Amino acid sequence: MVTMSEDIIAKIGRQFLSMVPVCDISVELDRLEECQQNLLDSTVLSPVAKEYPPSIKYQKSFLKSIISKLETNRLEVNECLYKQYLDLLKKSDNEEYCYKTYSLPNGQRITQKESLSLVTDGTTGLTVWQASKYLAEWLIENPSQVLNKCVLELGSGLGLLGLIVCAVCQPAQYTFTDHHPQVLDKLQNNINIPCNLLHSHNVRVQGLDWDHFSAQDVQDLKADIILAADLVYDPTILAPLVNVLHCLLTSPRAPYAIVACTLRTESTHNKFLRLLEDKKIDYHRMAPPINKWFQYDDNIPNIIYKLVCTSTVDLKKTLSEI
Repeated sequence: MVTMSEDIIAKIGRQFLSMVPVCDISVELDRLEECQQNLLDSTVLSPVAKEYPPSIKYQKSFLKSIISKLETNRLEVNECLYKQYLDLLKKSDNEEYCYKTYSLPNGQRITQKESLSLVTDGTTGLTVWQASKYLAEWLIENPSQVLNKCVLELGSGLGLLGLIVCAVCQPAQYTFTDHHPQVLDKLQNNINIPCNLLHSHNVRVQGLDWDHFSAQDVQDLKADIILAADLVYDPTILAPLVNVLHCLLTSPRAPYAIVACTLRTESTHNKFLRLLEDKKIDYHRMAPPINKWFQYDDNIPNIIYKLVCTSTVDLKKTLSEI
């Protein structure tokens, strides 16, 4: 019998480590019977999974799915598979956090600790939202946007976007910002995970309160480009967000912003665009990324905008003509 190729097993391992929904992981049944130990070694028993484990509940679901496929098709289940599943059943899956490890096109991995709840301690910043992955894919294909530049990210959350940008795109400096104290703490912890190899990068974490944003903040947050992902979801935070964007975009450095939005509620999205227009911030829709590297729901559209303040553009044009 032809066994499952190493490439396929490696792909399943990457999907497992990033906790791709089990139903979305494709396993070739006709080749599964002979490679069960190899599959275990690339998933549940892999060195990465042991050091930075996906949730116990997910691991149970993954092995249960594999065993069920084998049994349903009357294929022999290796004893090692049963043993590993029984060992997992003895463990509690009442978890608040887990690790997810994302594989990048350059072969590097990014690992971070994420909340298993959408809202934890009154904040949504302890889980990764899909626009971050979408913008990361776009920047992987457009690294010149951040290459050798000072990058400022608004609403960094757990830091996945910035971790990927630092690993792939080589910015000169990357500043992660957020407001909630617990988010900032978890963000710093993710940056410090040894396998993320950020010790050689110029990165910093800074608290930023959009409701009390000042001219001094603009001076402290030196940026050539501003990144923001999945921040357009709550109508009540849009005015402070746009105010911060306006202050930064009209700063002496006159940067531009790349903003990724997930279109969940059209009225909220339209309100964001109206507020940009009120502040004379031009927005241009960018072409989507070509390749999909990360798992997220394709049924919910994502949009990437480039933002430039009209007054700043006019001033630059005037100065260039003098």
